[in-house]
Amino acid sequence: MSNIFYMNFEDLRRWNAGLLDGIEEDLRKRCDTLVGLSDELLLSTAPNRWLGEAAAGAREKLLAIHDHIETIVAEAAAARRSIQHAADSVLDLGWLISEADGIAAAHQFEIQGQSVSDIKPADQKLSADAERDRATIAADLRDRVKEIHNKAKRTDLELLEILARIATGKINDGGVGGLTAASAAGEAQGISFIERYQVTSDPDGDVPGAGITAGEAKMLGNRVDRIPRVQQIKKFSEESAEANYSSSHKDAARHALASAMLAQEYGKDWANEFTTAHERQSDNNPTDMAMDLHNNEVGRRIAAEHPDATPQELERYVDDALRKGELVVTDSDNNLVRSDEVPIEAGPGRRHHLHPAG
Repeated sequence: MSNIFYMNFEDLRRWNAGLLDGIEEDLRKRCDTLVGLSDELLLSTAPNRWLGEAAAGAREKLLAIHDHIETIVAEAAAARRSIQHAADSVLDLGWLISEADGIAAAHQFEIQGQSVSDIKPADQKLSADAERDRATIAADLRDRVKEIHNKAKRTDLELLEILARIATGKINDGGVGGLTAASAAGEAQGISFIERYQVTSDPDGDVPGAGITAGEAKMLGNRVDRIPRVQQIKKFSEESAEANYSSSHKDAARHALASAMLAQEYGKDWANEFTTAHERQSDNNPTDMAMDLHNNEVGRRIAAEHPDATPQELERYVDDALRKGELVVTDSDNNLVRSDEVPIEAGPGRRHHLHPAG
């Protein structure tokens, strides 16, 4: 998840979803060919009336080949899944770019590089209201260009993430056996980080003015005895993160610590359901959602590993995870990176202490 992306608008206009679809189709055909050989390979490991040391060696070699092909099939399936997702994203980008270009042309603007240029002739006079309208349109175009670049960067990095995992041997065949199963296992591993950590919006919406979802409110309504402690944990984790970190590491540490404490207090299942309910807010964006859900997961893992830890000890375990890159944060372009890929800036250092449980 390293930050290596730079593209101007001219580059993005040339992105072609059809080329990616063609690559995915070619991989699919090659994968299907290999899967079709599964029975033949397994049958050939035991030829009739062939016994002895040579026969045993041949069977062992063929089984090793079969295992290797399972890995290849899993890797190809992972690549296909990620390439297809990238193709879909590029298709969406094409529509967004076309729409932005259309708005720009209709109002005498031009999108070049990563900026919006005013191409209205200098001698063309407009009313004050028209000028204000154009200023609003220019601001809207700049927001569109920024979002298009961010989406393009996410698309690029998500595909790179999966291809890097394939190149470094981190895609496996699932250990089940059989090329069909290997293909399914590989496809499941071809899902990017952001895709893995997504949930749908709460069907009952948000609680107006409360900053929580209807699902959160219902869970607390069913267990009103937990509300004071949940509020204590929320306050402690917020103050701890504020005291110890600056920038995006604050949010990562806050989520991990609160989740660890909730899991320790009420069990990992309740903590998972409650913190996930919070991420179902209607205005939550995919990047923030993925970051928070992942860091919550790390917090629950820390609680499971240290069930008797004090809140202050949990702070240290979260800090250790953050410095090892086990949490994720956003960089200056709002893209997800490991927590050790962005300099960790210390906060003012005022530690706060959790009140005893009531």
